[in-house]
Amino acid sequence: MSSLTKTLSIAAVLVIIVALVTTIVVDLARTRWDASNDRFLTVVRADAVSGVSLSTLVHVGVMGVGVRASAVATGKGPSPKEIRAAGLIPVLIVDRAGETVTAPSTFPYFWIDGAVGPHDPLVARLITTGSVLIQREFTVHTAEKALWDSGFHRFVRGHEITAAVLRQLGTSGVTARCVRAVRERGIRVLILDPAENVQVIHDVATAVEREGMHPGQPAALLPVPPRFIGIILHLGVSALVLLLLLSLFPRLPLASLLLAGGIAGVACGMNDVHLRMLDAFLLAISVPVYAASILPSVGRIGGGFKYLLTFFGITLLGGLGIAALLVHPAFIAKVYQFRGVKAAIALPPFLATGIYLWKNKIAASDIIDLRSHRPFTITLWFVALLIGGAMVWFIIMRSGNTSGLTTVVERRTRSFLETVLIARPRFKEFLLGHPLLFLFGTKAGTPVMRAGALLFGLFGQTSILNSFSHAHTPLLLSLLRTANGLALGLMIAVLVYALFLVGKRVWPQLG
Repeated sequence: MSSLTKTLSIAAVLVIIVALVTTIVVDLARTRWDASNDRFLTVVRADAVSGVSLSTLVHVGVMGVGVRASAVATGKGPSPKEIRAAGLIPVLIVDRAGETVTAPSTFPYFWIDGAVGPHDPLVARLITTGSVLIQREFTVHTAEKALWDSGFHRFVRGHEITAAVLRQLGTSGVTARCVRAVRERGIRVLILDPAENVQVIHDVATAVEREGMHPGQPAALLPVPPRFIGIILHLGVSALVLLLLLSLFPRLPLASLLLAGGIAGVACGMNDVHLRMLDAFLLAISVPVYAASILPSVGRIGGGFKYLLTFFGITLLGGLGIAALLVHPAFIAKVYQFRGVKAAIALPPFLATGIYLWKNKIAASDIIDLRSHRPFTITLWFVALLIGGAMVWFIIMRSGNTSGLTTVVERRTRSFLETVLIARPRFKEFLLGHPLLFLFGTKAGTPVMRAGALLFGLFGQTSILNSFSHAHTPLLLSLLRTANGLALGLMIAVLVYALFLVGKRVWPQLG
């Protein structure tokens, strides 16, 4: 290692230490805010409960009534005064552009329902009177994003259950869905259509209170952090990229410095939100690749524990860094969100495995050599590659918000794990990633088999980083999910290693 490479490495480590200290401070502030954000509202649409008295709604736990602006303008439905007199909060539904509502200040909350633009006069008046916008999950409108970009940040996340969903899931299913939304996704307003069964609202509210939440008006979002916090974290990411380049190309320190310096310089031309999105993606790519490039596999079961736990520790620090980068109201409100989920899941395993093959000088002819008398014929290799490719496709397609690829058994297993462990660990971590990364650390198998173990093992680490990219999820819940995955993964890893040793006695060619 040249003196310049060593000097740059030391400087990069110092910058990373400063960034890690900043990360801890930011994450602690986020954790305190999560603990204080313990209020929730239950809201019903007035036209969905037209035959139910306001006093009955209060009795079953309703806290707010949403009335359409078009109905208020024509005097239909309950008035804001009547709603307030019953002890409820009037919520305005801006359902049509150009509507005029008298005294919009009587509505502390509103949401946009329909093709209403950000410059609508009624929306503008609500903003100036201090109303809070309920950003309903899965229904982000262009107007809401435009309002955010214009500087309006009084948002609270909501989740709506329609009558059709209630009929499909039943009371127990809807209750579980609402509890999950409040606990895992930062939802603080539940908009419920009781479908002629107002008792479901009471059941939902009671279940949410059992989670430690309290009825009341939700807390405001975190304030926008100072620009310098984002810059410090960005420099830490740039320093990590420099360390990665130096570990791969120690004889090219100047080229590595120029590339990392170019990444650091992009902060001059990007706003804070987009810079944080870029940094979170770079961190998700760099952390597992860097860890794989510097960590040696020792061998035997002790080496497996050491390798997996060390790798996990580095990944956890990266996850906390991603969480700190996304501690911004734009991400917590999910107006903006982490981009490139599938790439962040898939790229690091292939990059790290490619580096492993390169460093160990394993060529394609070493993997498939038709001239040798290896036990694997070309047919078996083809089948293995086909199965491996199908597994990679399945993992990638299951990443992000993809649905429809789960079985009944899996859904029941998820529900069981969620009930027992609160924060359900991800299957790709404890069933696949951790055991195979453990196996790689034991040096079990041939070099080619270890490459496969590294490839699929790293999917568990990228899954951990993906968990921390969900800014709307409380940080402690992500930590608990990750710890549960590690505990289960270690138990399964020991079993897999024992099975490998047994298989090796039967088939010595396993290596």
